[in-house]
Amino acid sequence: MNEIVSIIISAVLFIAIMIIFTKERLDYISFTIMSAVIACVVASIIFDVGFTEFISYIEFEPIFFIIGMQIIVAIMEENKIFKWIVLKTIHWTKADHRKFFFVICFMASMTSAIISDITVGLIFVPLVIRACKILKINPAPYLFGLSFTINIGSIFTPFSSAENILIANAFSLNFTYFISSFSLIVIPTLIYTLFLIDFTMLRKQEPPPESYKKILLDIMDPNIIIVNKKKFAFNSIYFMGIIIALIIIPEAYLVAVVGAVTMCLLNRKQFNEILLKTDLKVITFFIGIFILMGTMQINGTFII
Repeated sequence: MNEIVSIIISAVLFIAIMIIFTKERLDYISFTIMSAVIACVVASIIFDVGFTEFISYIEFEPIFFIIGMQIIVAIMEENKIFKWIVLKTIHWTKADHRKFFFVICFMASMTSAIISDITVGLIFVPLVIRACKILKINPAPYLFGLSFTINIGSIFTPFSSAENILIANAFSLNFTYFISSFSLIVIPTLIYTLFLIDFTMLRKQEPPPESYKKILLDIMDPNIIIVNKKKFAFNSIYFMGIIIALIIIPEAYLVAVVGAVTMCLLNRKQFNEILLKTDLKVITFFIGIFILMGTMQINGTFII
C-alpha cells in the first residue's frame, strides 16, 4: 500500500511539472525542485533510501554537455562570430530580398542544429528585423521563416537541444543515427516550408529599390563588428574543430567540457564569470527531473 502511495505522488508531481512547464508565466523551476524534494522525502520514508542514492540517478553527462556548450556559445557571442555570419549572408545575397530569405532561413536552421534554438533566435531575429527596416520591406515572411526553420533544425542532431541530448544519452544514439534517421524528414520539410512561405507571402512583396540595398550593405558591414581579427579567426576555427570532434568522438560531454575549459583559457576568460552567463534554469530543471524520475524507479512506477 505504501508503495502505491509513493507511485501516485511521484506520477502526479511529474505530470504537474509537464503541465506547468508549458505555462510561461508559472515558475516551473521552483515547482520542479519542490516536487523532487517531496518525492524524495516520501521515497526515503517508505523505502529507507538515502541522499546518495537519489543523487546517483542524476545523469551528469548531458548536464556537463549543456554547460560546456553554453560556455562555448557565450564566448562565440562575445566575439560576434554568429552576428558576422548573418551580416556576411546579407552581403553574399547582395541584399536581394528573396535570396536573403532563403539563405538566412537555411543558415538559421543549420545553426540551430548546433546550438540552442533560443540563442539562434536571439542572434538572427534582431538583425533580420533591422535589415528589413532599412530595406523598408515587411519582416513578417522572414520572421515566419525563421520561427519554422529554427524549430526544424533543432531536431537534426543529438546536441541541438536539451531534449535531444537527453534522448541521445538515454538510448546511446550518436550523430550518424540522427542524420540518417532525420535527414529524410528535416530536409524535405525545410524546403517545403521555405517555398510555401515564399509562394504565399514573399512573392507578393515589391523588391526594395537599389538605393536601399546599397544603404543596407554599407550600414551592415560584417567587417565592422570584428575587433580583433586574429582572435576572431582563431575562435572560428576552434569552434569548427569542436563541431568536428562532436561528430567523431562518441563522448560528446567530454568534447564540450574540454572544449569549454580550453576556450576559456585561450581567451583568458575567468571560468566562473562565463559560467554565470549560462542558462542555469535548464540545468536546475533537468537535475530536478532526474531526481524525480529516480524516485519513480525506486518505487517501481516504470515497472507498472
